[in-house]
Amino acid sequence: MILQFLLILTICALVVNFLKVNGNRRLPPGPIRIPVLGSVLTLYRLNPTYPHLALAKLAQAYGDIVTFGFGMQTAVAVSSYEAMKDLFKLQDTNLSRHQFSFVSDRNYGQNLGIIFSHGQKWVEVRAFTKKTLKQFGFGKFKMDQSFTNAANQLVDAIKSEMLDSHDRTFAVKNSKFAIHVLNVLWGIVGGYKFDLNDENLRRNMECVDEILKIIGNENPYTVFPFLKTWFPNQVNYPEHLKIHDEVHGFTEFLINDAIEKRGERLDTEPTSFIELFLDKIDECHGDPGTIFTHQQLVIILEDLMLGSLETTAALLSWSILFMVLHTDKQNKIRQEILKKMESRGELTATELKGLPYLKATILEVMRMGNIAPLPSPRSASKDLKFRDYVIPKNTILLYNLYPIYNEKSYWIDPEVFRPERFLNENGEIDQSRSERILGTVFGVGPRICFGENIGLDAFFTFFAAMITNFKFDVVPGKEPRVDNPRAGMSIAPQEFPVKIRSR
Repeated sequence: MILQFLLILTICALVVNFLKVNGNRRLPPGPIRIPVLGSVLTLYRLNPTYPHLALAKLAQAYGDIVTFGFGMQTAVAVSSYEAMKDLFKLQDTNLSRHQFSFVSDRNYGQNLGIIFSHGQKWVEVRAFTKKTLKQFGFGKFKMDQSFTNAANQLVDAIKSEMLDSHDRTFAVKNSKFAIHVLNVLWGIVGGYKFDLNDENLRRNMECVDEILKIIGNENPYTVFPFLKTWFPNQVNYPEHLKIHDEVHGFTEFLINDAIEKRGERLDTEPTSFIELFLDKIDECHGDPGTIFTHQQLVIILEDLMLGSLETTAALLSWSILFMVLHTDKQNKIRQEILKKMESRGELTATELKGLPYLKATILEVMRMGNIAPLPSPRSASKDLKFRDYVIPKNTILLYNLYPIYNEKSYWIDPEVFRPERFLNENGEIDQSRSERILGTVFGVGPRICFGENIGLDAFFTFFAAMITNFKFDVVPGKEPRVDNPRAGMSIAPQEFPVKIRSR
């Protein structure tokens, strides 16, 4: 009798929840949300691998603002350029970041770092990090030489791998680029450069790559957090914790190494971001509200590592993929760069960004590669009135760049790789079309990545160095595919081989 009563009570609770969830007429339209599951079955049916494609199909059915169930939580996704710009310029869509389960696991259960933090602490940490990195050279002119040196090291690494290969091929994968990008950043963050052959560094980059997968849709407890408690082994939760611990261990080693190196100097003035942050920790010791803690430093450093793998490295992988598929574009870019080098010699990132066909090609790589179609979701910090809708406090907010980058009425032939779409009749960059990419690829609103310009400078420098030193071709029978990228926090090509000839 008691079991029957509990069963009836449970069914009634589910029915009430179903009616409550689906009966809010003030929310944007969307698919039915089932208790506990939300809209996961609908999304899985539309596309089981790539959520951005599933949400794009929902937008076709319900419009550019869609409500759906993210497990037990309500989410709103926008899929048009206009709606995205309007919604995410609001202050109350930028202070709060949706707190996924993996964030708590990685961040010691605290509100730490730059990428996944929220509220006033995010404002303070972001401002301090940006200001301090700039103090030590971040974004300054002298970084051009650092990028050039790192790009030359990348060229040497490719040559070495090519010589070791019996068929003169090079395996394209993110981590090979990320290490070189990270080395430039670490000159500012840690005050020194990594040994590129360091096995601990390479292992850490592999772990960072695994974390990107954990963050992505391969991890079921992203949507259903209770799974890691009820079925930890089935969702690989213990393994994921080990990966987080391994990355933390490497970061702790870097911090201790910085402390040791500083102790060996006569001049103890801080020469890097790490050293200055450690001074701040000492100054604020005992202050319970301080943002300057040891664990905060660990997560900031790991966020910076994640950023270098997620953006520039993924873009470089996509750029090589499109170049081997479109050798005519590759040749045209090479000729444009070499012609400029005849009069200027070695080119800076600023000079490279002034080459119209090169910039148009990179914009097209960003559009078609679309490294982050679903940037990290935010959360409404209070009830929001947007257009004719009222979005409740704590609703997950996200925007989908895939429909924006593939809008047929705007791009005409979005499925075609055609850099010329970004050039006007005078052969110059079309600023309106350029803004639609550059104004979104690194984020929107106050949460835009503050390393945007540095990422672009690194990308232009590395890409130009590879194109002017090598000719890339498809390996016969192993043509890379555009339509099966690796899913995760960022979208990058699956590892693929390319045939290389030195120039």
